[in-house]
Amino acid sequence: MKLAYFLDLSVVLGGAGNLLLQQAGLMRKFYDVIVVIPCDEKGNVNLEYVRRCEKSGLVYRTLHYSTASSFYNVDYLNAIASRREIKEFVLQEEIDFLHSVQLNPAVEMVSRELCIPHLMNIYQMRDEEFELAYVDIFAKYHLCDSKLYAEKWSSHLQIESRCVRPVAPRDHMIKRKIWSGSNYKIAMLGNGYRRKNQLAAIKAIERCLKKYDITLEIAGNFDSSYGKICKSYVEQHCLQNYVHFRGFIEDISMLLEECDFLLCASLDESFPMSIVEAVTYGLTIISTPVAGVPEVFRNKYNAYISKSFKVEDIAESIMECIYAHENGDIEALRKYARHTWEHDFAPNAVRKQIDQYYRKIMKDRRVGAVDIYGRFPIKQMEDISKAIKCTESLPDDLCKKTFYYMYLKEINIKGNAYIWGAGNLGRQAYELIRILQLDINVASFIDRNRTGKYCEHPIIKPEEIQYDQTDCFFICFAEGRDEIIDFLNEKGFGYCAQTFLLP
Repeated sequence: MKLAYFLDLSVVLGGAGNLLLQQAGLMRKFYDVIVVIPCDEKGNVNLEYVRRCEKSGLVYRTLHYSTASSFYNVDYLNAIASRREIKEFVLQEEIDFLHSVQLNPAVEMVSRELCIPHLMNIYQMRDEEFELAYVDIFAKYHLCDSKLYAEKWSSHLQIESRCVRPVAPRDHMIKRKIWSGSNYKIAMLGNGYRRKNQLAAIKAIERCLKKYDITLEIAGNFDSSYGKICKSYVEQHCLQNYVHFRGFIEDISMLLEECDFLLCASLDESFPMSIVEAVTYGLTIISTPVAGVPEVFRNKYNAYISKSFKVEDIAESIMECIYAHENGDIEALRKYARHTWEHDFAPNAVRKQIDQYYRKIMKDRRVGAVDIYGRFPIKQMEDISKAIKCTESLPDDLCKKTFYYMYLKEINIKGNAYIWGAGNLGRQAYELIRILQLDINVASFIDRNRTGKYCEHPIIKPEEIQYDQTDCFFICFAEGRDEIIDFLNEKGFGYCAQTFLLP
């Protein structure tokens, strides 16, 4: 059997794509494997994926297609344009099984046309966002690394899903001696994002410094606005000797080998790959109870799991872990952590689980209906795309979101609306409401930092909102929008029902 693995992202290295690449290398022992790396419209390819394929000896090809990590960003028109090249590749290589990462409607189109099973890897998603999957154009089989999200995808899309944990980066677990020194090094992996919650981790370390000598070694890119907030906090609180930003580290094993523990403070993950890497190198895990982590790890049994995502609870877990190292209680926990690695993360264990799922899929061969594409309003999407391109104030990139814009038309939203964000994105949203011909009356723009008028409409503060005279909200900014979504949910304006993202 020949398998094709379709990666995501033509520019940067994604954690989800890297995991699929690891799975491709893992399954090469059983099957004929070829990896497909996406390139953009200009033919630029993800060179890090190329490098990793060549390093591991994986055969690869490059094709133009797009993927999306949320339904909001599905580029349906691009999928139509790229499916022919994908189909030719599948026929030429005589592919029997398609395995992709993230939402890849182009591969799903080919799957249905050629009756070849298609399995997609995709992970965390807000429950409300499944409302945006308003057309049956996604794979019928799903794989992720937590039972929580496997059940969510299965129930929301009525597809088959299975949970398989991330594969360890080595064939055996490193056994290391318990550190008996006075300084403890804690590793933290991942780029600076709010959902990674690194600021809370830094504050927790700050608390622990009153009792223990600790350094936090953070690997990842912190050039984002949130990353800069983290760096600023370290500088303002004179923590430079205790919190080290190491930047992107290509070979993370070098960092893990010099650290004692791994800290994961995430608010939103499916199952952190950093935990699997750290367990493999013999580090003790300290983590928040995020998504799939409590499915595998129990507090003070095989890891230290904080009671909540709060700074004080994370700090308490760190200090409990260090205390156990000092009094010797950690040895029993390390033994159970080894058992967990062997059962859930060891390459042979993961390979067997994936292979069992592959065999079941090949036996069932469930493929979606082909005629759905003929009933989809492609002409309307193309008209929206043309209108966007003809509007000087709108960037052409918005054409990639016509699948989402059709959802706004499908549900027929109407009435009085607020646009939250009196900036460039707010102006784009205002223009899109006109292009989409939504029956919307924009009452005001909301912005805490601006006053006056914008696009000939008044700008108000959040505390001036008249909820009883409002039908819907459009959120038009990126940083901190989850907090506003949750705030409006509490006010009775549900996300993807009365609260929407634009542009």
